[in-house]
Amino acid sequence: VPLFLSALRRAEDLSLAMEARGYVGGRARTSLVLLKSAPRDYLALALVSSFCGLILIYDFTTLDGLVVTTLGNLVKSAFFFIAR
Repeated sequence: VPLFLSALRRAEDLSLAMEARGYVGGRARTSLVLLKSAPRDYLALALVSSFCGLILIYDFTTLDGLVVTTLGNLVKSAFFFIAR
């Protein structure tokens, strides 16, 4: 009797786990699709990176804030130090 009860508990736990993960019986298995980078992906990465870099380098003088101007100067000096 204890073996039968533990088998029923295990089956119930397994059915709840499968249901929680969205298992639907009768469907075919899916396969892993390997993604490959194309030149346009690298172009998009370069454009987004340079746009973000320009935003960081841009001097925020229109805000007239000491902290913002100081932060802009720190970022500029960091980029110039890296570029050397």
